[in-house]
Amino acid sequence: MKCTALIVLIYVGLLGDDPKIQADQDRLQGEWNVVACQIGSRESDGAKLAIFEGDQFFLSTDGERPKVGLTFKIDPAATPRTIDMDTKGANPWHLFGVYKFEEDRLILCYNTRQRPTDFNPKARVQEPYNCVFTLEKKAGARPDASPPRDRP
Repeated sequence: MKCTALIVLIYVGLLGDDPKIQADQDRLQGEWNVVACQIGSRESDGAKLAIFEGDQFFLSTDGERPKVGLTFKIDPAATPRTIDMDTKGANPWHLFGVYKFEEDRLILCYNTRQRPTDFNPKARVQEPYNCVFTLEKKAGARPDASPPRDRP
């Protein structure tokens, strides 16, 4: 009996926040319409669609899924929740971000040098500015959408 209890405690300890991570990971999946994007004090209308597929994040300016995305990792136990995104290839770079859900919206704020502490795009008065996206789940998008296969 003591051995079983010890195994359960070790197993639960190893899981850590996995249920929280999985819940947020599942909630992120799918296509999101970009309803607002602010970089510092400027509004931007370049991005149209954000896509989360597995551990990949894609940002589209034409409504189509780009071929290359960013690998992301979340920590929903942090306050505020954190998201880190990395590129691969010849010139890799890293984005430090925070995110939150507000009803059917996802608010995402990131910076290339330091993690934002809130969702204020004007918090940094010099470059690199914070970039804040307000996203809404695309109508008809499945929350458990899986990545397409062999898509160019």
